[in-house]
This record gives sequence, C-alpha cells and structure tokens, in this order.
Amino acid sequence: MLYDIIGDIHGRATLLEMLLKKLGYHRSLNGTFVSRNRTAVFIGDLIDRGPEQLETVKIVRRMCDEGMAQCIMGNHEYNAVRYATAIANPEAEVPSYRLFLQVHNKTNNWCHETFMKEFGPVEAPLHQETINWFKTLPLFIDNGFKCVHACWDEKAARIIREYNSQGEANLTSESLYEAHFKDSPMFHAVKILIKGPETPLPYGVSYKDGAGIRRHVIRYKWWGGHYSNYLDASLGLNCSQDMRRELSVTPFDNNKTVFYTPDCPVFFGHYWVECGNKGPVPFTKNVVCVDYGRQSGEVLTAYIHEKGHKLSSDRFVQVYIPHHATL
Repeated sequence: MLYDIIGDIHGRATLLEMLLKKLGYHRSLNGTFVSRNRTAVFIGDLIDRGPEQLETVKIVRRMCDEGMAQCIMGNHEYNAVRYATAIANPEAEVPSYRLFLQVHNKTNNWCHETFMKEFGPVEAPLHQETINWFKTLPLFIDNGFKCVHACWDEKAARIIREYNSQGEANLTSESLYEAHFKDSPMFHAVKILIKGPETPLPYGVSYKDGAGIRRHVIRYKWWGGHYSNYLDASLGLNCSQDMRRELSVTPFDNNKTVFYTPDCPVFFGHYWVECGNKGPVPFTKNVVCVDYGRQSGEVLTAYIHEKGHKLSSDRFVQVYIPHHATL
C-alpha cells in the first residue's frame, strides 16, 4: 500500500486536482478521486486563504467517505471549530460575541471571512454541517508512521487519547472545551500538535511577519539538533532580510529548548517552507515536511510513503501554478 501524504491545501482545489491526477488518481462515476493500492492522507488546513474552499472540502470528504483517504485536523480547521462553537451556559450576562470558544471580534471575523464567504455565516446549515465534520477529524495518525499537522509529541498524543473514552485521536466535546483554558494540559497538547512549539527571542528582539504582526517568538526545528543561531534554528520564518541577518548572528541556547525526537517516520505540514532550487528533501531520516511554497507561485506537495522504505527526496511530488496564471 502506498500512502500519498498531502500538504496544506488552503482552498486551492485546482492544485489539489492536478496533484491527485499526477499521483495516479482518477474520478469515478460519482466524481470521487480513486486509485488502486493507494491511500491519500491529508495533513490538515484544507480551508482559508484560497478561493476554492468548498470544492476542496468536497473532494477530501468524498475520498474519506469512500475509504480512499484519511484527513487530520489542522490549526485552521481547529480555529473554525472554535469560532463556530458556543460555550456552555449561553444565558450568561455577557455580550453575544463572547459566547463562542473563539471570540467574534474584528480580527477573528477577518480571519474567517473567506471561509464564511463560501460556507455562509456561523448559523448557516452548510457552515454547521461542515464544522461537525471537522470535529470528527483526528489530530494525528499513528500507523507504523505518524502524521500530524505541526509537531509530533508522544506526551501530547497520550493526553488526547486519555480524554477520549474510545482512546481515539479526535477531540471530544469535553476535551474541546478543556482546550479553551490556557493552564490545562489539553490546551498545551493541542497547541503542540497542530501549531508546533515556539521559543522566545532574546529580550529586545522582535520582527514583523508577512501579515505585519509583531512577533517575539520563533517556531523552531522541533526534532532536535544543535543550532548555533536563531536563524539556523528557525522553521518557516517569514521576516525581512535585515531581521534574518540579525538572527543569523544571535546565539541560540539549545539547552533552553524542548526537542521531540521521533523514533519512526513523521510527516507534517503547517510551516510553509520555502522551496529551494533542488526541491524538498527529508529533514532527517525520520522527519518530512509536506508544506512548501514559492514566492513566484502556488505549490502543493505530496510525499509517497511505503512502510519499511527509507525516506528519500525522490518520493516528493509537486504541482505548481505561477502567480501570473489563473487558478
């Protein structure tokens, strides 16, 4: 059995169709993408940003419903669930925008704007039905190899299973509410798995990311190693060239950072790693990222995994549309 592990799609159904066809899938009579002896594994973040979110979800759901695919929850599905889930005790005397796990303020409304454009407002039937499906998605897959949206951590995975009476990897209603509280083990477990760990920058050092948000932390290469400076340790860093130069001469303290070293192949997305001229490569013998990007256009990446085989750069498959083309 071949497992086609597919990175963050973000509403780019045209790219997804191109990638599935390149991997050898074809549409069946009912429109589902199928292939013999292959299973697609979607690493999460089906939604937001792109113009084809509804079609993306339709493609993935049909494949999952017919046993052709599995899908895990990304941080964007998680945020959509929180935005659409009312907290308990709706009779509480607070403004209505505080009655959800994620506050309906200006910033969050903007973050979900493109999703709601296609799925309707929170109270719309299509929106609610899609959220209910998101709630069924596991936070990880552990099947001789591991798939997770951002970072694999055994302790975090164990916490998710322990809160689920069936020992499964999806969030229950109770664990979803528990993850709302920042001092709870569930909050930290979910954060590690779907957003990844971060480490603070030295005092006085910060940068603006691509969205113009001031950041005082960086995402780092969580699988271990010894890094001489913050630029070397960073993962998916989006900042100015001046800041990159500053971080390249700022010493990194490896002893103050928690690393999570996997003992079997781990596949993840989330980080939008810049594609080099040579294309993607495994980070280590057990670590593969499938979320890559280029400044010049739209990229979607898959890794073809076969159990028992060593990870190799020739197992990556990508499709690309330049920005001057139309999706």
